[in-house]
Amino acid sequence: MSLLAYLLIILPMDLPLPRQVHGELFAALVRTAQTLELAGEVESWRRDDYRAEVQWCRATYRELRDAPPLADAARLPPQTICEALARFAEAEARWLCERRQLQLHHAEHIAALLEQANAAARFWRLAATATDPSAWVRQRRVALAEMRQLLDHDRYYAEAWP
Repeated sequence: MSLLAYLLIILPMDLPLPRQVHGELFAALVRTAQTLELAGEVESWRRDDYRAEVQWCRATYRELRDAPPLADAARLPPQTICEALARFAEAEARWLCERRQLQLHHAEHIAALLEQANAAARFWRLAATATDPSAWVRQRRVALAEMRQLLDHDRYYAEAWP
């Protein structure tokens, strides 16, 4: 990781930067962004605009500052399992919607179950994104942050999945 690239990303103030730079400086920015888990190998870089790429890295760094690291995705089931769990929770929610129409005297209880099923479906859809190796790093880390927010900090780290 290049110290110059790191400082350009984390400093709270904008510095005047040229659009064109030597290839080594650009490569250092890419390596630093990958080390900070702002970008992965699937991201495409505009090599003709260094200033714009530094600004993108800075904005992404601020956005993901409190997001969990990608390593958290390794604690989840494989993507195919996450997708299956999401489909199951979505089917359960559809079934509960139908049941609520038929059993009006249990509407309050069914509404609570429906809320849980929808939350589980949302969680497993986010988990499928977080475990998708072809997704952008930013998308994966945002999904992890949303999962943590959905569950709450303690349940997320205790792996108390729905």
